[in-house]
Amino acid sequence: MKRVVAVLLSFSSRTAPGAGVLLFAVATYIAMYGAFYLQTRGYSFSTGQDLHVGSSDQDSNAANSRELLLVSSIIKAAIPDQQDSSRLALLIVTESKSAGVDPLLVTAIIKAESMFKSRAVSNRGARGLMQLMPKTGEYVSALENRSQREKIDLHDPTTNLRLGIAYLKYLESKFAGDRHQALIAYNWGPTNLVKALRGKRSLPQQSVKYAHKVLSHHGQWKTSLDTQEPLSDASAIG
Repeated sequence: MKRVVAVLLSFSSRTAPGAGVLLFAVATYIAMYGAFYLQTRGYSFSTGQDLHVGSSDQDSNAANSRELLLVSSIIKAAIPDQQDSSRLALLIVTESKSAGVDPLLVTAIIKAESMFKSRAVSNRGARGLMQLMPKTGEYVSALENRSQREKIDLHDPTTNLRLGIAYLKYLESKFAGDRHQALIAYNWGPTNLVKALRGKRSLPQQSVKYAHKVLSHHGQWKTSLDTQEPLSDASAIG
């Protein structure tokens, strides 16, 4: 796979600008799908060797494949004319798993926040797939020890996902693993929620409904994945 990608990248640097961009995109696409496929098949990138795949590993590989297909189908159901739903699904699954977070939970948050639109901007200025405020992006970037000189583009899907997932993990830790509270904090802000928990503010119903909606979608999709039952249109779109 590495050789194929290297050849395509080499040609992309020597061809006409338009063709070069196309070859570069193809090489990137192959690299992304190839990496995910090899990882699910038990390939070790650190040793460059195939690992023994037992029955439990095969079951895990099959589950990973179903999960990827499920996320892709959710995106397609939400945005029928989305041309790169498979690529976005792959990005969501790989970034979530890399951070140790359930991809279906991340998918549910993205659906509620931006309906899978990377260029989305809210009235308050939240941006990207997971609708992060610029200040939040900077704060999480500092927590992740990213270079302060590095420009944060919240419309970039990879950057937004990494920071959004890191922020979600931060909130779950802050609220002692209480996912419902973490989601309210994601929507309303952690400072506001802390004040509400101390009796100084009232919980807004909008944020409570937001958390319920995310958890409801996550639960439906998790059941579909575990039972291998196809999603109904209502479950995928609702």
